[in-house]
Order: sequence, then C-alpha cells, then structure tokens
Amino acid sequence: MSLWKVPAGKETVIQQGCGPRPDVIRRLSSRTTRSRSGENPTISYLISPRSTAVLERQLRLRWHNIGAASYRVRVWGNQVDWSIETDEAEAVFPGGSQPIRPGGYYQVEITSNTGASSKANPVGFTFLSHEGVKQVQQRVGEITQLALNRESEVLALAYLYQSDTSKLPPFKN
Repeated sequence: MSLWKVPAGKETVIQQGCGPRPDVIRRLSSRTTRSRSGENPTISYLISPRSTAVLERQLRLRWHNIGAASYRVRVWGNQVDWSIETDEAEAVFPGGSQPIRPGGYYQVEITSNTGASSKANPVGFTFLSHEGVKQVQQRVGEITQLALNRESEVLALAYLYQSDTSKLPPFKN
C-alpha cells in the first residue's frame, strides 16, 4: 500500500490512486458465515470474535445481550472444551491455559438462563499461527510508521485486519 496524493484542481477517479485490492480472507473449507445473522433479537448470537482469525490467545468473547439473568458460554474444538457462566454479555476465554492449535476452528455457543441458544447459528473463530501474528504485527508497524492522520491510520488498519495478510504488498510512503 502506498500513499496517493489527489491532484489539485483535476477530476480523478479513485481507481487511479488505488491498486488492485487483495483478496479478503475466505477459507473455502471453513464454516464461516458472511453475516452476523442477528435478525432474531431473542438469541444471544456471538458478536466478537466471529468468523475470524484472532491474534491473542486470551480473548474477550462478546455476544448480543438479550437481558437474561445469566448466560452459559461454551468454546470447543481441537481438544478444547471450555465453558463459563456469567451474568454479563461478555466473558474472557483463557486461551493461554488451553491446548490451542493455530489454524484450528473453535466453535462458540451461548445459552441464556431462559433456554434461548445460539446453537442454531453455529459460529466460531481460529487462532493465527505465531508466524501469522508476527506478520500482522509487522504490517501494523509499517502503517504506524507512515505517520498518517488518525482517520487514515484507522482505515489502513481496518483494511489490514480484513485482508489476507499473506497477499498484501508492503506498506510504504
């Protein structure tokens, strides 16, 4: 990614300044979904992390709050079967104390004390490999070294996080 200065006083097309966009991460064999399927307000569907690869081993799980008195959250897959009960619409998954496998798929189910469950809409996440984490951190460093204004930096980081980092060109000024 490089910076493009729009010529002053000249009509230009945005594609002239933007190179081809790399592919967004789409794992063909995964069970990821394109949408949150949040049409049902009575279900505690997972909001974050959702159908994504995560950097941190310990992560905060967040879900749609339906106002239940308590929730049971279960994360399982690849030799992990962890659960917790909470009265909040979030919980911390202690990935550092679990046998996490990078690239492995981990499913999340949230069940409220009312019996409403996200089981009908199965979603989850994967953990990036150590090399993948290093690559993302390197790209974040490249972006921050560009000394962009806050809005541009946020957009560049969002672009990075939604993209397959193995296909991104280096960020340069």
